Amino acid sequence: MVEFEKVLERKEKREQHKLAVLEDSEQIAEILKDFLEENGFQVFHSQSGTDNWLENLEKEGVKHFLLDVEQERKPLGFQFAEKVKEKIKDSKIIMMSGNPDHKKEALDKKYDFISKPFRLVELLDTVKKHFEK
Repeated sequence: MVEFEKVLERKEKREQHKLAVLEDSEQIAEILKDFLEENGFQVFHSQSGTDNWLENLEKEGVKHFLLDVEQERKPLGFQFAEKVKEKIKDSKIIMMSGNPDHKKEALDKKYDFISKPFRLVELLDTVKKHFEK
């Protein structure tokens, strides 16, 4: 009986920690998804930020986003972030990129930012802090 209660508690916690991840690299996305799920997050991943995906995220009640700036060698992550802000008013966004120029733009737009490459522990700290805000 105690084990069942622990499973229910983990499920409830996971449902409270929904995170959308926009990452076009399949390998990086798989690592992120596995790592974040192992640490109690419910991850919704897409390789490209479509309007349809955003509608589904809204229906699921997702308010936290980890978005790769570079999509198809263009800074499409910023465009998607603007759509998120329009559709989900109380959304919280972390941008990630290996391009140092993107950090300034992300911070100017009041997004959190994490530089690639990053250590998974660093990412986890950033995401956890993001949920505490």
